[in-house]
Amino acid sequence: MADCILIRRLPGGEITAHTTPFVSARAAARAAARVLHDNAGVWVGDGQKFADALAAQPLGTVLDHPSGYDFRTLRADFTADGVAITPGLRVFNYYDRQWGTVCRHQFMRTAPLAPGGRFFKGWYDVAREGDGSVSMLNGERLAVRVRP
Repeated sequence: MADCILIRRLPGGEITAHTTPFVSARAAARAAARVLHDNAGVWVGDGQKFADALAAQPLGTVLDHPSGYDFRTLRADFTADGVAITPGLRVFNYYDRQWGTVCRHQFMRTAPLAPGGRFFKGWYDVAREGDGSVSMLNGERLAVRVRP
């Protein structure tokens, strides 16, 4: 059972995530080490030290790397059709039957109601396609495929 997602903030500020969840926080941390090695030129040993430090943190902790990359592991939440909710995911909203995009900024916030926060209950900021208005929606009632 996959239960962790790896969120990363790139040096330019863009927030992304692996689209496939990981089975553990340690596996997600190892992926962070690979990202640092492949994209930031960090030596393998230094990347592994960072991965060990990230895996030792509680879920939801943001850990900065000197290269400018920031990482965070979170418990994975899933849409109604079983897809992990990640920054920028295009979703169908069953409340008003419109498409939208899960807002990226909320995944690096450490507020109590943000993803990974102490009082987070699975509600995500979603920007509607067309007008761009943002609504807070229950992740379990979102989907990536439209069902009749």
